[in-house]
Amino acid sequence: MSNFFKETDIDTSQAEAIVTETLKNCDDGELYLENHKSESIVLDDNKIKSSTYNSDQGYGFRAVTGEVVAYSHSNDISKESLRKSSDNLKDTLKSKKRNL
Repeated sequence: MSNFFKETDIDTSQAEAIVTETLKNCDDGELYLENHKSESIVLDDNKIKSSTYNSDQGYGFRAVTGEVVAYSHSNDISKESLRKSSDNLKDTLKSKKRNL
């Protein structure tokens, strides 16, 4: 998991603290980190016709309380982004609970 935070302003322990605080009154939840790389090379008569390389990373943050599921995601792995996602999850869960 530490590779995800290598070039960001957040480390593993800070991310864990945000996740723990967000999910403290929840039944379930998770922070899902993803790092996807792909490369494609097209050959024509044994000569490179084209090549592409893509690298994407991001996260999904989910919280479950009773029948209510809140989800937030971003491709910006940073302290601010994770805190905003945390706030969004908590706000969603609060508003849904009031409406049940």
